[in-house]
Amino acid sequence: MFRSTGAAFSVLLLAGTLAGAGELHYLEQELVVEAQQGRPENRGLQKVWWDEQRIRSESTYDGRTSVAIIDDRAGKVTLLFPGEKTWLGIELEHYRQVLARRLTAAGLNDPQAEIKLEHTGRQRRIGDWDCHLDVITMTGKWPVRAELWVADQAQLEPAGYLQLLQRLGLERVFGRLAEQVEALGGLVIESRTEQEIHGQKIVTRQRIVKISSRPDRGKTFAVPAGWQQLQDEKFEPEKGGD
Repeated sequence: MFRSTGAAFSVLLLAGTLAGAGELHYLEQELVVEAQQGRPENRGLQKVWWDEQRIRSESTYDGRTSVAIIDDRAGKVTLLFPGEKTWLGIELEHYRQVLARRLTAAGLNDPQAEIKLEHTGRQRRIGDWDCHLDVITMTGKWPVRAELWVADQAQLEPAGYLQLLQRLGLERVFGRLAEQVEALGGLVIESRTEQEIHGQKIVTRQRIVKISSRPDRGKTFAVPAGWQQLQDEKFEPEKGGD
């Protein structure tokens, strides 16, 4: 599902989006899991397309790409495995349950955790955006600290993507973290997230490098012709997707 806890959190950080009915929106961001305890740095690229009712999230790590297409109208999730040219269709509710279990296991959905949002007042220009620094901290079994550079220009309205997550029922898997991200009031352009799991610190960096909108040409949310459908209905979250 996600190659790291930080990568999972990065999906929620897309709470602010470009607005516009009838358009297909696109966002591209770089993800980096820093080297830790002899493990090499892991770099990835995430591409996200969305309209009012659907999301396509495509992630590439170590030369391997995985894709999840979430369709609110159909109540379905389609997982694409480009390396094997296969795909798997599952019910949206089952996807919610699997994602919630995965994030709970990662410590991101602890109901007993204390969460704080700090507006630091620091400012910085990143690419085309003037940003301010907010910090989210979460205590609990596995503490989290996220430094978030947020752009709040008018053209980046903080609504569309989070509203779509809410209709899909996906925002609830993040619990109270979703409330804090919604309170940011803008789009997270760059972030650095630290989490301690079993005594090991995991650091993930994220940076948006491209945002655009265009008319939908009809192929973004479709399964490529000729790909084989997997018959096993059991969804294993480690196998793929986003």
